[in-house]
Parts: sequence; C-alpha cells; structure tokens
Amino acid sequence: MSNTPLFCTVLICMAHVLLLAKAPEMIPVVSSAWWQIADEDYDAGPWNHKPEPGEQTLRYHQQVSDFTIYQSSDGMWQLVSAVRHTSFPGTAHFLFRWESPSLSQPLWEEKGVLWTTADSSPEAGYTEGVLFAPHVVRDDDGTFYMFHNSADTAQFLVSEDGIEWEQGKDYQGNYVLFETGEAGRDLMVLDNRAVDGNWIVYYTTIDRDRKALGPRQFTDVVARTAQSLKGPWSEPHIVGMGTPDRPRDIVHSRVDFVNAESPFVVFHEGWYFKFEQTQVAASRDPLRFEGAPLVANLFPFFDYPEDWWPCLAPEVIQDGEDTYIAFFMNHHRHPLQSLKQGGVFLAKLSWRSAQKSSN
Repeated sequence: MSNTPLFCTVLICMAHVLLLAKAPEMIPVVSSAWWQIADEDYDAGPWNHKPEPGEQTLRYHQQVSDFTIYQSSDGMWQLVSAVRHTSFPGTAHFLFRWESPSLSQPLWEEKGVLWTTADSSPEAGYTEGVLFAPHVVRDDDGTFYMFHNSADTAQFLVSEDGIEWEQGKDYQGNYVLFETGEAGRDLMVLDNRAVDGNWIVYYTTIDRDRKALGPRQFTDVVARTAQSLKGPWSEPHIVGMGTPDRPRDIVHSRVDFVNAESPFVVFHEGWYFKFEQTQVAASRDPLRFEGAPLVANLFPFFDYPEDWWPCLAPEVIQDGEDTYIAFFMNHHRHPLQSLKQGGVFLAKLSWRSAQKSSN
C-alpha cells in the first residue's frame, strides 16, 4: 500500500505550522563594533555650510541624512547621501558620493557632488533643493536604478556602472513614476520577485483623512508593486507600523512621524523584517505590518518611547555571506552613545535565535 497520501498530509501539516508561526525563529542583531564611513565635514565646494574656524558645529550646519550603499560594476562600494543644510538654493539638499574598496574601511574617500535638482530636466518638476532619500537597486540586465523623491513624486536615475548617472523615464516615457502624496518621501525598493514576481517600493507619506494617524502626525508607510522597475506601479497599499505610537506627553511627540520614516524591509527565512528606525517588526506578509510584533531592538540601551532615537535611516547591505547594517546620525546628537560626531556608521548584522537572544 502506498504511503504517498500520508506523506503529502504530513507535508501540508508542516507547511501550515510554518505559516501559523506567530514569531520568527531568527532575528537580526548587531554583532560587531561600529565604524564611521562618512562624516559631516565633506567638501561641497560652493555649497559648503561648515562652521567657521573656532566656531562650534551647530544643528543648522551641513549634515548627512538618508543614504544608500551599493556596489558599483567596478567592485567598489558606493555611499550616496542626500546631504542637507548646505548652501544650495531652495531647501539645500543634493546627492553627495563617497567610495571605498571595502565595506570595513573607515572614512571612505569623498567623490563629490553626484546630482542636484539643477541637473534635472525642468519637465521632471523637481522642487529646487528637494532631493531626498536615494535608494539603489540593480536590475537583471545590470542597469542601476536610484530611486528618490522630490515635489511629492517618485523619480529615478539610471546608470550602467553605478557611478555616472542620468535621469530615467518610466515605461511610458515619463520622468515621474507616481505621486507619493503629501510629504511623500524615503523610497525603498525590495526585490520580491522570487516570491511573487514583483518589486515592492515602500515609502512614507501623510494621510490626513485617517484620523487614527493623528498621534503619528498623520504619517504612515505605504507600498506599491510592479513587475518592472519602470512600472506600471500599482495603487498604494497601506503597510502600517509595528512600533506603537509615542504617547503625547513624551517630549519628542512633536516628531512622532520619525518611526514611519525611512522604512527598510528584508526577507529572511519566510519572514519580512521591517526596520522601523532601530526597532524591527516581522510579518509573513510584505504588505501588512500594522500591529506586527516587534522582534528586535538593535540598541538594547534604547528605551522607547522615552529616549530619543540613537540613530536613523537603517539600511541593510549584503556582501556575499556577510550582512551589514548602516545608520546615520547628526552632529547635534551623540550617535550610538559613543561616537561624538555626525555621519554614516556601519556594523555587522547577524541572524540569531530569538529564544537565545531573549535569554
């Protein structure tokens, strides 16, 4: 008598057990010391806004902000940050690049200004000095795509080598991929094609119609899907947050939108991990994180909601078998409770047993 039906039943039961698991077995943890790969003393040429000699570095001097790290076609590692508080016209943002042969090298070499809104076509409709949160992915044909936002729109640059860039156009020949909504920003693209054939772009936006978002200053995370990076992109899906809203009596409440900013999602062993600044939510569904369990706090000393965030804008980088995590923090705060100047910082990231990590 054949055991095939019984064998299939066992497999189905095992699959159901895996799907019904309420928390992942493995969670991300920072597994090394931090090192700094870029500071805020970069040379922006005519757009420098540094303190004068002997002057204290203050919050309104030039800073780094959201960034992307990727490997160009020549094997070098690239860091591109949307720098801010410069002397550039308008809202004073543009893209600045650093380079290194290794992720582990401290203080990468400055390569200068990569792109400004003055480099863009007037047809693209950029707001002067508004160029936020670059994120680079590479398509199967080797083309690099640098997603970013300006004027409540999603746009992208394209490059054959990851170094020289030009403006990209969508499948219909338009510069704008889609509207991001009020204050739409911080695009991040996940390659989910191995699972469902889609790319997923996550971003932050404001929705004043959803009164439940009031404690978060009406800010939430949404996503769109597409089979091609050039689109067409779907209508937005509400993704939501795992991190609870900060109580209004906390001093930081005026910036309660921060947890929704700079979303970064990775797929690992059947789970999607959404990095909500320094905390991590986990879900089986890449389009549903509302109320998802928080499975990791990358900084054990960080006591949410009382504390100010130790750093911002997480990015996970894969280099062969090695995984890294990067954050930025500015000079008006002491990042990571040890480093005393602003910039971009890297550390190794490991996946460890959730049970062991809780002991």
